[in-house]
Amino acid sequence: ASPSTSPPPAAPGRPAALPVRRLNRVELAAAVQGAFGVFPRASAIPTDALSGRFDRDGRHFDVDATVAASYLDVAVETARAVKPATVAGCGAAVTRACVRSYLEAKLSVLLRRPTVAADVESYLTTFDRGAARAGADEGFREIVARVVLSPDFLYVLEPANGTGDEAPLTPHALATRLALALWRAPPDAALFAKAVGGAAHDDLVATVLGDPRAAAGLRAFHAQWLDLAAARKADLRTGATKGLGAAREQSLHKWVERAYA
Repeated sequence: ASPSTSPPPAAPGRPAALPVRRLNRVELAAAVQGAFGVFPRASAIPTDALSGRFDRDGRHFDVDATVAASYLDVAVETARAVKPATVAGCGAAVTRACVRSYLEAKLSVLLRRPTVAADVESYLTTFDRGAARAGADEGFREIVARVVLSPDFLYVLEPANGTGDEAPLTPHALATRLALALWRAPPDAALFAKAVGGAAHDDLVATVLGDPRAAAGLRAFHAQWLDLAAARKADLRTGATKGLGAAREQSLHKWVERAYA
């Protein structure tokens, strides 16, 4: 296993450093589905070694050989299942020109960071190798596998917009943090474009909260914070095993949604 990624304790009055973490199971499945229209096989997605109740605590998401092998399975299976012409928007058949247009339009969203011409050319080289060996569809599938195995895709990387311990996040990193927290999925093209286009932070927050997908993230956070899984099995006041009850749980979720409306 990799060494612990736990950050050192924060000094009084200062924010704690956040460790680099991998996407959890829910986030990775959503990332693959959103990018390529393929929902990964559940047993192929790496498990999350949780400590406590939260499934987004990167301090406990070590990557060992088993997790790495799972990533390879997800990448290969996604590449095999994808429909190249449909995903690339090429019409009847995949062409190199179409793949270039796809990369120029989509690569930055897929990798959740700004890209440059050299990035596009690098992925086009990947396409060319696959196409030379087994045709244009295979070339596009190799692009898909490379994206899924990219650290930019698998990990939450948060570059700062400046220097110093408390430099603000770059716009695309902020959009990613908000989307993963509230949508349990990476930012879509519209949110990414708004972020890199200079939208105010409050505008980004309002956009993410105003999207119906935010309900899933709010439910998940409060369910984990309040340990509703345990509450479903036992009354927290008495320990009796009568459970929380579906009506009470639904009422709680509705209250949370109203509180953030």
